[in-house]
Amino acid sequence: MKKILLISSLLVLLVSCERTTYVERPTNLNREIIGIKIYSRDWKYTNDSQNNFYYAVVAIPEITKYVYDNGMISMYVEYLYKDGTTALSPLPNVMHKEYKDNNVWKTYTQTINYEYSVGEVVITLTYSDFAKIQPGDYYFSLKMLW
Repeated sequence: MKKILLISSLLVLLVSCERTTYVERPTNLNREIIGIKIYSRDWKYTNDSQNNFYYAVVAIPEITKYVYDNGMISMYVEYLYKDGTTALSPLPNVMHKEYKDNNVWKTYTQTINYEYSVGEVVITLTYSDFAKIQPGDYYFSLKMLW
């Protein structure tokens, strides 16, 4: 009896599902893709006992008040691999890493995030336990639609 009830319930769920796709293609859509490189020397450190992290402020005049209020902005970190390939990963990006210190492997987590306002983007980089490890050079891609 339980099997019959289970099978009939599943059939009702499977049969009653419906997918509707609505696509509106605006003719006046604008887009902008901006490449950003943050050099190791450009990362600033907050040096705050409550919440330490690295950050970089980047002027982006393309983020106007209109784009801020009406557009969509997303940001990606670009990873460059030894074999010459690249990959984009959306922010926030969490990466688990390790390094060797006096023949002892140590692990940590790195989180890269961003926030934007009119005319600028602030990229933040935080290490687990708020470790103070100088970030290297990073490439980002900022994508805007409005």
